[in-house]
Amino acid sequence: MSSLCTLHFLPLFLLFLLPVATDGATISITNRCSYTLWPAAVPVGGGVQLQPGEWWTINVPHTTPTSGRVWARTACSFDGAGNGKCETGDCGGVLACTVYGKMPNTMVAEFTIAGYNNIDFFDISLLDGFNVPMDFLPVPTNGQDGKGCSKGPRCATNITSQCPSALKAPGGCNNACSVFKQDVYCCTGSSSSNCGPTNYSELFKRNCPDAYSYPMDDSTITFTCPTGTNYLAAFCPPINISALALPPDANPPSPNATEQPAANTIAHRHNDARKWRKGMKNLGNY
Repeated sequence: MSSLCTLHFLPLFLLFLLPVATDGATISITNRCSYTLWPAAVPVGGGVQLQPGEWWTINVPHTTPTSGRVWARTACSFDGAGNGKCETGDCGGVLACTVYGKMPNTMVAEFTIAGYNNIDFFDISLLDGFNVPMDFLPVPTNGQDGKGCSKGPRCATNITSQCPSALKAPGGCNNACSVFKQDVYCCTGSSSSNCGPTNYSELFKRNCPDAYSYPMDDSTITFTCPTGTNYLAAFCPPINISALALPPDANPPSPNATEQPAANTIAHRHNDARKWRKGMKNLGNY
């Protein structure tokens, strides 16, 4: 049976907690690498070829809570019908992705637009491994403090060059769970309730502290913004975020919230983030 699965939304019991959103989201995707990428996005977008410096924009529906992923594919070859394969990030041998699943040595950005209490949830995950450096940020990339989303996750370091020999894979670096399939690395079985970091996950964490490095990583690295925020996914971003260009036609978002959330609101968001991560796991990703 294929390891790929069709994209689902959050579990039904969570949908009853969610109000109807009034704004959607635009995700602008850019290739700042020196080589060609084939970014992919589900459940909307599919996939395209992006040369260095090019942009691709997708619009995420907002009529219901929408969960999805954005990731980079490398060393791809497709025929005129859009069939082929990629060295990393492959999604069933097609250019226009409609499915996702475990993708060895591939880092992904995960999101839910219009989630709990009209909040977007998003993160960068190394649970499948690493292939291309990536940022996933609210637009504009700074000055968001008053809107309750002061930053987003960054992973600008090329981990592949530091990958331990046991985790090395064509085009990237695997996660230890994918390689060894042991409870201590996968947070399963006897390790499911008290799973901690390992030497392998700490390599990822040192280089990309904003990203999930093992299944029970800290929920505070799930990021939130008010629904109505737009986002930027940048591959091979500069280490200095001030050098990161905004989308050519970017318009600053204007969420309803205009003040920094109170401490109790932030605590509620952390609790909601934990629920969100549990929901994403229930999709069958990990």
